[in-house]
Amino acid sequence: MITIRVWTNYAKSGDQPTPQVQLMDLEEYLRGVVPYEMSPSNPLEALKAQAVAARTYALATLPSSEEDLRPDGHPRHGDVADVCTTDHCQAWSAKTYKSTDAAVLYTAGQYLKFQDRIATAYFFGHCGGRTNTPAEAGWPGSAPWCQPVECLCKPPRPPHNHGVGMCQDGAMLMAGRGYDYEMILNHYYTNVALAVTGVAQSVPPGQLGYNSQYVLMSQTAGPDVWATLAPYALKFRVTSGFSHDDALRVHGDKHTITILGSAGQAWSVQADLEQFLRQVAPSNVAVERAEAATLADLAAKLADCITKDNPLAYR
Repeated sequence: MITIRVWTNYAKSGDQPTPQVQLMDLEEYLRGVVPYEMSPSNPLEALKAQAVAARTYALATLPSSEEDLRPDGHPRHGDVADVCTTDHCQAWSAKTYKSTDAAVLYTAGQYLKFQDRIATAYFFGHCGGRTNTPAEAGWPGSAPWCQPVECLCKPPRPPHNHGVGMCQDGAMLMAGRGYDYEMILNHYYTNVALAVTGVAQSVPPGQLGYNSQYVLMSQTAGPDVWATLAPYALKFRVTSGFSHDDALRVHGDKHTITILGSAGQAWSVQADLEQFLRQVAPSNVAVERAEAATLADLAAKLADCITKDNPLAYR
């Protein structure tokens, strides 16, 4: 488990009170960050991009450890705390929301790397059509992954928006046009790779999940479905979208796509998609449907796969 020291009563101006610092699990901390950095009503893919950016920013404040295999980071508040709960670091509140919880869960452990270092994922509200480099924002140092890019949002740029990294309004517009969170992140951060904490850095990008088992649910599945499957988020590639191209990109000696739910259930995948996948999947890919009366029963089936040392489990 990765923990982070959070200064909950930091004052940006005036007299500084005696610090109150909480040691939090990183993923739990992020549940309180994402809805206060981006509206919970935003499209899920934009929220996922925000979750990865916020996790990356947080990891960049933590020292490295052999347990979670991260590059070395630097606390924002020195010996006192890694982060505070204001926009000096990242906004945070104890109140959480189902939509942003789903985004944090879906991207569990994922962060951005640039070569062998954490790509500190700066973000801001509205760029007005083009993002900035750190130098253009008047910042010292460099962040080569933050290059200027065109953006869907329109001028003007509001005051106090530094313009470096991911434009949140732009991410929302991209998600609305069908871009997924990885496309959004790769648009705003140049030459980055998506990594996962706890996975050796020698694993090449794109091979995480090699020989993994996909679990496919309906695109209309709600946050309750994601919450039920939470214990398996890093054991399987849980997804709500699977296309012809995805099926053809599956690698490994054997690969299984598990379709969740019986006909008519809210989390069930339609029969026509199942038929389509069976038609296009290559010979090394099996398609199965896991039927159950309740979400709890479905979760139990996934747990059974893990306890039987399923060789196709995510690794």
